Amino acid sequence: MPPTLDQRTQSLRRRPRLRAREGAAVEQQAIATPTTVGSAEGALLRVDARPVSRLHAALEPRQDGLWVRDLGSKNGTFVNDVRVVEARVPPG
Repeated sequence: MPPTLDQRTQSLRRRPRLRAREGAAVEQQAIATPTTVGSAEGALLRVDARPVSRLHAALEPRQDGLWVRDLGSKNGTFVNDVRVVEARVPPG
């Protein structure tokens, strides 16, 4: 039987998320250099949550916007609920 809407909502609440506050300009200022995301001590952006791999993803500002690349994480990296290997993060 597929999960109920309530079960899906509870699952989404438990999943760590990184969100831009206002769009591309804020993203570029907030992430000015390539940044690793993960639960490891050495990650530049540390997320202390169970589903986050030690080195989960990399964020990289480029001329055409902010890009995210999965670093072989166990639970995957998602952009707008779509699992990605590498993707441009849309503004906002």
